Amino acid sequence: MKCAQLAIGMLAAGLLGSAAQAGVVCIDDFQTGAFNDTKTLVNTYYAQQAGSMFGGQRDVRYAIVANQFGLSSDVVIGNGMTFSANDPGVKGTVALQYDGSGEAEADGNPDFVLGNGLNADWSGAPSIDIDFLFIDRGFDVRIVLCTYGAGTNVIGESVIEQSVLKAEAAYTESFLLAAAVPTIGGGVDLSNVDSLTIYFNDKAVSAVDFGISKIYVPTPGAAGLLAMGGLVGIRRRR
Repeated sequence: MKCAQLAIGMLAAGLLGSAAQAGVVCIDDFQTGAFNDTKTLVNTYYAQQAGSMFGGQRDVRYAIVANQFGLSSDVVIGNGMTFSANDPGVKGTVALQYDGSGEAEADGNPDFVLGNGLNADWSGAPSIDIDFLFIDRGFDVRIVLCTYGAGTNVIGESVIEQSVLKAEAAYTESFLLAAAVPTIGGGVDLSNVDSLTIYFNDKAVSAVDFGISKIYVPTPGAAGLLAMGGLVGIRRRR
């Protein structure tokens, strides 16, 4: 019996160790590139921050779509990111793009200018995960993944659209890569992802406030190994 328990224990340690090694690819933990801005005028605004985020640069697009009473919409980055479309009457959206560095964004443009590309290999990865701190009102999230051809010519694009619900406590929302719908060419080549864009509340639900602490991609096998390790742990406790 002791030999069996020892063998199970070694297996559990090996599985959990493998899962830890599999780990994640951190896109952004918002620990570098601090930013803080408040807007009241209806417009689309851009900002860029350099730091330890994937690709070395974070592009931020934040827009006020409607502002009935002249209140503010706020973006704060530093030890996480928070977005507040202060009610009543404010409809605001925010988006983050990771696509390398070097491009210049300009306020008023309808969308991002593409950077020099990530050239990331996420083939076999299960999902893109976002750790939310809180969500005060449900909204839609749209994730766009692109592969470039020559220069920044998009030859493959896939989109994941998913609703997130009100949540007072921190939790993780997973956006399955298998659910991505091709929209250009045959879709994104997950072995060569050049840009990742995440649109929060792009349909402009009014008075949305939320916070996130981390965006990451679990590496292949991480989720399965953690689950197997957990099952072994349950077996040992019986």
